[in-house]
Amino acid sequence: MGAIKGRTALLALLSLLVPLGCAALDQEAAARDVRDDSISRVTYGVSAPVLWDAVGGVLKKAGYQPGTLQEGALGTAVRCHGDTCDSVKVTVRSVDGKRRQLFARRSSYEGGNDIQVSSTDRAFDIEWVVLRQVDPQLASAIETNARQEAGEAQRRLETEGRPLLFSGIE
Repeated sequence: MGAIKGRTALLALLSLLVPLGCAALDQEAAARDVRDDSISRVTYGVSAPVLWDAVGGVLKKAGYQPGTLQEGALGTAVRCHGDTCDSVKVTVRSVDGKRRQLFARRSSYEGGNDIQVSSTDRAFDIEWVVLRQVDPQLASAIETNARQEAGEAQRRLETEGRPLLFSGIE
């Protein structure tokens, strides 16, 4: 009988903690979504060589082998871990002759010897590391704003039962 009460108490405790854990995960995912949205609009006021140096360093540190810069784009060799392979292509475009915008895309591959591209997504993780290196003050402001917006969304969810909605992402 005592074991049943103990299990019941454990289940009751878990039923209280799991939603809190899920809420924390939702809040973290919400902050990441807000941050990614902000990153997608960043323009850099640094010279192209400074930006490309940062990109090359970030890619190497992430385990990629950058190729040769060609026509405003830098691709990497395919990197494999077991059956999972990926590569990154970074492009930089001039916005107004003075500022530049960075786009990183990650292609994922599958298929063993007959490799096929299975998906291509924006590589915000690469863009984030470049931003933190090139403009740490802006990166800090974006991170602070993302956490604040996610926290406000979480409070709305808890108090009003409204879903997590963010400015610009609904």
